[in-house]
Amino acid sequence: SLAANAAKAYVNLVSSEQEVELAAFTLDSFEKNLRIVERTYKATGEGALDIQFARTNVSSAQRALEVRKQDREAAARVVEVLQGRYPSGQSREASQL
Repeated sequence: SLAANAAKAYVNLVSSEQEVELAAFTLDSFEKNLRIVERTYKATGEGALDIQFARTNVSSAQRALEVRKQDREAAARVVEVLQGRYPSGQSREASQL
């Protein structure tokens, strides 16, 4: 049972790390898109609604990234407890299984 819980906790930690990387990539993409939309608006004067939509996407991606980071810290704490260490949430494992 302990081995199964340890394996599950490790897989959850790796999965959480991958989700953080994906959320960061998504945020970066939305920020680039926002810059493009803003440049287009400044050049043509059209697309005010597009700017609002892009800003909403950036805000949403920022929140998602923070949630993923919290999930990763929680998964790290579980691994640290199973390793007999203080659960600081700072443990970082490989991003691949």
